[in-house]
Amino acid sequence: MPEYTADSMDLTLLPFWQWDTAVAEQPPTREASVGLTLDSLLPHREVPEAMPRPSMFRHHQLQVEHGAAMPRNAGGEPVWVFGALVLLSGLLCLYYRIRKVKLLLLLKSTVDGRALDRLVRDSNLNRDVVMVSMGLLLMAAVALPAVRLLWPGADWWAYVAAAAGLGLLYVLRNGLMRFLGNVFERRQEVSRYITRNYVYHLVEATVAVPLLYFHFYLPSGGMPVLVALAVLAGVAFVMRLVQGVKIFLTHANGVGFYLFYYLCIVELVPVVVLLRVLIAQ
Repeated sequence: MPEYTADSMDLTLLPFWQWDTAVAEQPPTREASVGLTLDSLLPHREVPEAMPRPSMFRHHQLQVEHGAAMPRNAGGEPVWVFGALVLLSGLLCLYYRIRKVKLLLLLKSTVDGRALDRLVRDSNLNRDVVMVSMGLLLMAAVALPAVRLLWPGADWWAYVAAAAGLGLLYVLRNGLMRFLGNVFERRQEVSRYITRNYVYHLVEATVAVPLLYFHFYLPSGGMPVLVALAVLAGVAFVMRLVQGVKIFLTHANGVGFYLFYYLCIVELVPVVVLLRVLIAQ
């Protein structure tokens, strides 16, 4: 007779059939229903089979010319255009900052001789090397729309070449004016006339650079901006001629008249060439 303790029990007295090691087969589980399907609500719709039909574009005279895939047109301006605009804006602001040019005084100096003298004195514009930057900024701004109109799709090197060419012509134009002043012995008048031109060109560059952003990146704003720039250039040209009349013809004599006549020819030649190029385009 085995001994029984409080913490143990004799398992040999239990029947063997109670110790079944086989795993009972579990019934299949059904997926949980999260809602009603459309098949249980709507009747089944029979979809007819696709019927091939002969194309109406076959056996005609309009044959396919470009069967391969064509690249999509980007339609935007190149990245270098935006970079050039940002660079021009930075150079313009830097020039105002370094030379300490006040915009109100700059505008007054276009029509007032005393304001022009104060501008030259306060901004230290007594050297031609300093003032020529005004015209070069304008030439760089004009080169951007000129390249777009004359050479669509041109790369940045075309813009650099156009800006450098216009800058060189600008310097030669001023040199020719000074040469005429030396020939007619009116150096002081010619120098003042060129200084007034520099002021007008800085005003034109100040207005043109912001408008070029609208010209390149405003939808349907290209031609209106060009018209506005052309009107601005025309008004500035007429005002410069009027100021030239005041400078050269204050003391009427034959020398002053002929000098102003030649200077008008020098001023009109670039305008005539530009109009000829635009008409040819």
